[in-house]
Amino acid sequence: CPVIDGDQVILAPAGEEILMMGVNLESGDVEWTAPNPRGWDMSHASIIPMTILGKKMYVYAALGGIAGVSAEADDLGTILWETPWVAKVVAPSPVPVGEDHILITAGYGTGNIMLKIVEAGGAYEAQVEYSHAPGEGLSCEQQTPIFNDGLLYGIMPKDAGSLKGQFVAYNPDGSLKWSSGNDNRFGFGPFLLADNKFYILDDHGVLTMLEASTEGYTQLGQAQVLHGHDPWGPIALAGSRMLLRDMDNLICVELGAD
Repeated sequence: CPVIDGDQVILAPAGEEILMMGVNLESGDVEWTAPNPRGWDMSHASIIPMTILGKKMYVYAALGGIAGVSAEADDLGTILWETPWVAKVVAPSPVPVGEDHILITAGYGTGNIMLKIVEAGGAYEAQVEYSHAPGEGLSCEQQTPIFNDGLLYGIMPKDAGSLKGQFVAYNPDGSLKWSSGNDNRFGFGPFLLADNKFYILDDHGVLTMLEASTEGYTQLGQAQVLHGHDPWGPIALAGSRMLLRDMDNLICVELGAD
């Protein structure tokens, strides 16, 4: 997805020469570009603005690797760090974890990678803290994990063994804190955190509401809201109105008090 930051839209075309670029919203002029010397290809992931070690940057997980590009005026567009990462498909976007860690996940047999960003004398480096295969740590097929209250939440991919399709909470060190259990599987998601609750839409159009708990899976409500196929689009929330869709319908659900 394009990212609007101030008076620019930030894009990742991942072309022969340009990995990332900033375009003026009013004029359409290209104001800066970041090179693509390693020939990485475009992924489904979005660019995520982050502040890591006090430095504002745009982080992107391309097909071929992950890069952090400066978002600050004095060196805007400079590649601060990069690291190779091979994945067949990258759909979830990078997730900032604390002040110096970034989690990237993918499905299709890839798993995850946790990066620690270090800085010395103005030079940045991405160090691999760990990398897990599916089922050994948190990974998501399509949706981006959520970092909240010190834990990482997501839905495990189809190749995660006994955890397949379960909603899980992982510690940042890669250890499992809790899972939704064999009777609560959600397919591809999507999921959203709002009002201290998680909302999850499963592959059959059932919307589940649960407590945003660090201690375990506590379901608060459930309703069949869609009846089509492939309800995989990300959930959107505007005030108390939730927008959900499948391949056939778009619906709006009122979540506020009666």
